[in-house]
Amino acid sequence: MNGLGLTPTMLLWIWAGLAALFLVIELFTTQLVAIWFAVSSVVSLGLQVCHVSLTVQLIQFLVTGIILGIIFHPLAKHLLQRRGYQPLNTAETVIGKHGRVTTAIKDGAGRVMVAGDDWKATADQDLPVGCQVTVTALNGVTVTVKKFKQEDDK
Repeated sequence: MNGLGLTPTMLLWIWAGLAALFLVIELFTTQLVAIWFAVSSVVSLGLQVCHVSLTVQLIQFLVTGIILGIIFHPLAKHLLQRRGYQPLNTAETVIGKHGRVTTAIKDGAGRVMVAGDDWKATADQDLPVGCQVTVTALNGVTVTVKKFKQEDDK
């Protein structure tokens, strides 16, 4: 037991659970941030197996996660981009795409379908359902669109 009343078995499950949680977060965010803390959680799990104190495990978890992120995040991102990987739903993958209005854009707000994804949308003009649009900007989870014109493709 430690000062928190956690048994060694409980700590093993906590570190394994944290590793799984960080992996799931990474799968959904694809930003190469949570993955380093998943690795760090596994290292802490190993330290727990070796009966290292909880204080050392916690310090290792934070230091290793931060150092791995600082060292490997830029390298991994660069290597993935060289191989053509693009995270989902980023500005680079949405801006310039064409879509269709699914909920009429009135008073500057509505919804559009772009590349199979439903987006909250804003526009400078009212657009009816079914109107073809081009994405001009991405702000958080809201795309800015304009009415599609054939000369947009040129």
